[in-house]
Amino acid sequence: MFRLISAITVLLCVTIFYLISLWNLLKTRKFKRKKIESDLPPPRDALFGISAFLTLIFWLTVVVYPFLVFFNVLDRVGSILLDFSFLSAPIFGWFGLTLLVSGLLLFTWSVIARKRYATSWEMPENHKLVTKGPYSLVRHPSYLSYFIMFFGLFLLWPNILTALTIFAIPGYVKITGYEEEMLIKRFGDEYRNYQRKIGKFLPRIRRAKNTNK
Repeated sequence: MFRLISAITVLLCVTIFYLISLWNLLKTRKFKRKKIESDLPPPRDALFGISAFLTLIFWLTVVVYPFLVFFNVLDRVGSILLDFSFLSAPIFGWFGLTLLVSGLLLFTWSVIARKRYATSWEMPENHKLVTKGPYSLVRHPSYLSYFIMFFGLFLLWPNILTALTIFAIPGYVKITGYEEEMLIKRFGDEYRNYQRKIGKFLPRIRRAKNTNK
């Protein structure tokens, strides 16, 4: 029963995510504005390539997982991928499903919040710094959602392949340094102030100001 619930839930969340992403992409293409290239060259570190490849594996696995359950071949494929039997307890599966769905929802929220203002090495002249929605909690909600989803998928379906996707995290952590350097060059003090107020991957606890006179 759990597998069926997890398969339906994952398929539903992924479908919603792709529909929203497609809507955002089509809406973004309507805005043809002159783009300004960053003074910084795009990163060409091998670590980024590894992260991109492992992320592709992640998305393929997430899409395939529900159908493996529906066609009752998950165990057969899992035996090929060397399932980790010590993580087969239902509690790990439920926790993994919760993480995966939470990550997908966070990613979807970040796509909706940033709209056409995604950070890239070629940004429009009127590019805006997005600080609302999930960006009011952490500076990199999309990357954080990946971290959550990688662990979620691994706990939901623990095997060698899903374990490998976790190794994409170091590349994403490193690339945030390049992105933030680029954003500082573009937005200056506006981004520096944003950095001071908002945590990178975890929300910062803000101390209440002393109002006693």
